[in-house]
Order: sequence, then C-alpha cells, then structure tokens
Amino acid sequence: MQYIFSFLRNDVISLEKTPSLKEQLSAHLLDITTYREADLCDSSCITEKVFVSTVHKAKGLEFENVIIFEATDGVYPFFDKKTPEEIRESARLFYVAMTRAKIRLHIIYAESVSGISKWGNPYSIEKEPTPFLRHIANSFPTWSMHSQTLPLPPLPIFFFSSQKPIIFSP
Repeated sequence: MQYIFSFLRNDVISLEKTPSLKEQLSAHLLDITTYREADLCDSSCITEKVFVSTVHKAKGLEFENVIIFEATDGVYPFFDKKTPEEIRESARLFYVAMTRAKIRLHIIYAESVSGISKWGNPYSIEKEPTPFLRHIANSFPTWSMHSQTLPLPPLPIFFFSSQKPIIFSP
C-alpha cells in the first residue's frame, strides 16, 4: 500500500499545485480507480519492483530483465493447443514475451517432470525445451545455455524435479 500512496503523492497529485487536494483527487478519481500494476512500473517513486505478469498483460511494456518460466515442450506455450492456428498463436505470444526484455532474457524449462499417477504409481518423464526455441536459436549471434539443476522438495501430486535456465545474452 505504501507504494500506491507514494505513487499517488509523487506522480498523480501534488500539494504544490494550484487546485486544492480535493479538486485534484476529484479530477483523478476515475483514473485512480482504473490504475493497473503496469501503470506503477514507470513511476520514479518505486525503486524496487518485480512485475509478475501474463504475456497478455506485458504487451507494450519493456523490462530490463525478463524470466519466462515453464518453457517446456508440452507445457508452455502450447499446453492444450491442437490446431496449427492455435500453435502459431502460442508461438507469437512466446516471442512477444521474449521481446519484452531490454537487457537480459532468462528462459526456464524443466528437464524432467516427476509425480504420482492417479493410480498411485511414481513416474518421471524426461522433457525438452519448447520447440519454439529451435526456430530462433540462429537469431542470436552470441548466446549461451547454462544448465543448473535446482532440486525442489516433493509435492503431494506433481512437482518439477529440476529446472534448467537458458540465458540469452546479446
């Protein structure tokens, strides 16, 4: 809440302005009720921020660092996409997410997925990164792929046993 008050005090209303505080608030009342998290991103009064968003909400915004999670084949970007049109739209959204990064892009996928089936049997499935990465690998003159296994505690039904970050650096 403190960030919101600071944003309103520094970016929306001013005690030094000629109209009274009441007049300023009245003039901005509709604006204040329609602000989104994205509106706070450009505020100079907020210095520490992490913006968690869907790809749809991030359209038109840019960030110094972008992390795309679960870029695993069959999970994202086309978990339930079946038609070529749906797959193309998923690819487009994936590339939109990638282009939000100004400096650094991290793409993370699971090397394997483990869990317990509905019949109570444990399973582990090897996974690959999303196939959309294959189409763009040549677009980056210098990029590196760093592998790091991050063990996670087991969850009752489903968990990722490891994550493998892919870091693209221009």
